[in-house]
Amino acid sequence: MLLDLEASIPHQTFTLCELAVQIDQALLETLRAMPEELAVTIGHRAQIARITSNFANRLSEVGRREEALAAGEETVDLYCELARARPDAFTPDLATSLNNLSSLLSAVGRREEALAAGEEAVDLYRELARARPDAFTLDLARALNNLANWLSAVGRREEAL
Repeated sequence: MLLDLEASIPHQTFTLCELAVQIDQALLETLRAMPEELAVTIGHRAQIARITSNFANRLSEVGRREEALAAGEETVDLYCELARARPDAFTPDLATSLNNLSSLLSAVGRREEALAAGEEAVDLYRELARARPDAFTLDLARALNNLANWLSAVGRREEAL
């Protein structure tokens, strides 16, 4: 029930954002309380990672930046673990979570760390776009745009250009 409700809330909504935060938080509490034999499966871990990613984005949208950053860092950790186990399935999600983390880090003024996360995201997207340009060139372009912003923010304007 909560999963269906969470999935039905648009990501670009201001009106329902607080509700979405509450739903994501309740979902994460429920998923984390599952029996250990379920909690270690890749499917369960992937579901937690997806909800944690949504939670981070929605926390950021309502101005809870420090909490959003913590959820963003957790998302990266989860997708790192999943990408090690199944790189073909989860490397795109890892790249996305790193790109999102770079924005969250920048929002709290941690520009050097934002730059590092952005560089990691670009590296992953470059590999993905080489293998499947139709699927990942747009994501690479978005990550490069963010990277240019972070390079400029730390005074490396020539590289940003």
